[in-house]
Amino acid sequence: MEKSLKLYLSLTCFYLMCLSGYSQDTEFYVDNAFKRYPQTSKEFRSYLETAISKFPDDARLWREIATSHFKAGEYASALKYINKAVELDPKSWMGYRAFMKCIFMKDYAPAIADFKQAIALKNGYYEMDHTYHFYIAISYLKINQLDSADHYMAQSLKLQMPGGKGGGHHLDWLYWGLIKHHKMQHKKAIEYYDKALKIYDNFPEPLYYKALLLLRMRKKPDAKALLEKAIISLQKGYKLNEDNEYYVNYPYQITENEVRELLKKTP
Repeated sequence: MEKSLKLYLSLTCFYLMCLSGYSQDTEFYVDNAFKRYPQTSKEFRSYLETAISKFPDDARLWREIATSHFKAGEYASALKYINKAVELDPKSWMGYRAFMKCIFMKDYAPAIADFKQAIALKNGYYEMDHTYHFYIAISYLKINQLDSADHYMAQSLKLQMPGGKGGGHHLDWLYWGLIKHHKMQHKKAIEYYDKALKIYDNFPEPLYYKALLLLRMRKKPDAKALLEKAIISLQKGYKLNEDNEYYVNYPYQITENEVRELLKKTP
């Protein structure tokens, strides 16, 4: 009876792993790769290449090696692997590839195309804690298609705030503020920067960009106070609070040097 139960549990476990798309052996390789080697090392990749030789149709293995290259800034190599992962399992990895094109590679038009395909696949609409619409909006902002950027950021907020109510994410408000900033809608931009700061009081970017607008309005004392606070915030380690900013700068992310240079011009 005990042997039968063990056999039943083993078969059930195997069945569930098959449903999830990963075999126990694949999980073993991935877990060991992370335990044994730094993620961006050649050893990490070689170990997972061995797994791919045994499980060539496992999209996750291709994605893990792609991520290793992305985080090392080796984008040509990364694309080879992430493209294969998307080919094998587009529903799982199309949005991830789009994120990498947007945030890591700064290749905005292809990122938009991938995100729109990911939306069509209906696989959740989120990547790295943000909506696909959020990244599409940033991409349109960077290629100066501001009306489209405005539309998609509004959609991002709607997805997070059913019925139009709620707080939203501080990055949504920052980037929506930047969209309004570029559209020369300065009062609306300041309103959205303030919304970001209400959520995250020591957020350096809205402090800096709001100061730029206050300088245009000839409100130098107010602008100077914001810039000084931005420097203190940066010195204390306040950032966008995104996991991947360890590897790459996000669009419009600022440095302490930029703030100091502007402060010098604000006597």
